[in-house]
Amino acid sequence: MIRRSKAAAIFTATVLSLAGLVTVPAQAQFFSNKDGYADDGSPRLQVELAPYLWWPGFGGSVKLASPLVNDRTPGSFSTGLLSTSLLKDVLHAAIIGAGIVRYGPFSAEMDIQYLSVSESKNLVTSPAGEVFRVKTAVELVRVAPGVGYQVYAGDVFGIPTSVDARAGFSYLATSETFTGEAALTGLSSSNSTGFVQPWLGARADFVLSPRWRIELGGLVQGLGVSGGSWGWGASGNVSYAMTDWAALTFGARALETERFGDSDTARGSRRSLSLVTYGPIIGVSFRF
Repeated sequence: MIRRSKAAAIFTATVLSLAGLVTVPAQAQFFSNKDGYADDGSPRLQVELAPYLWWPGFGGSVKLASPLVNDRTPGSFSTGLLSTSLLKDVLHAAIIGAGIVRYGPFSAEMDIQYLSVSESKNLVTSPAGEVFRVKTAVELVRVAPGVGYQVYAGDVFGIPTSVDARAGFSYLATSETFTGEAALTGLSSSNSTGFVQPWLGARADFVLSPRWRIELGGLVQGLGVSGGSWGWGASGNVSYAMTDWAALTFGARALETERFGDSDTARGSRRSLSLVTYGPIIGVSFRF
């Protein structure tokens, strides 16, 4: 099981490592397609850190080869955006953190997702009235560092625009625990996995005014590793600069991750994971 304290430690360490990249003070400014440059055009360090609250939905399919769950549980699932009641009863944590450091056309970035959910479900009721019920708990941590290079900075239809090419890798750790309830009390089964996948992407910023910015991003990941896995990601954010160092950001993002594991000869099946997480986000970004 991925411990919440461990996830929090990963999140904190990542933010501190990004902040640690700043070795000299940087002058804050409103939005511009010249981030990473001083007024005289020389390169300068600029940092943007953004923690977000996330209203998640998720879906996909999973084969865990779990003796407890067996084949009675459907392999595919889809929640839609969690309802307000499920947010209280099912969701334990949903956090996204992002950070980027720029110096001239070069950039380094970090993206973090943490999701913890659990739900009890009836599997089947026997003719004698016995209820076979199981509680499923899932935790997910994704840490994705990357580097980028600004391939364009100019005007598009009169709007200051910049485009970055990006590349990196992601580490995804998932933990699924099944605990028997009712007639299955005392039985449990768990599965944990962690894997690394490369990703390639692009990001475009459109500065509508010094206080308003639209950011669009996309990536492909997996790139055929882990038995032929592929995945994708997309995001769109709108930011309003409340000051020259703090901005309110809201938008949405989605990420699809796929991985194939080794075959389980005892059960004649192959472990696999296909997971889509998505939903709106809101947060405050800090610029230095």
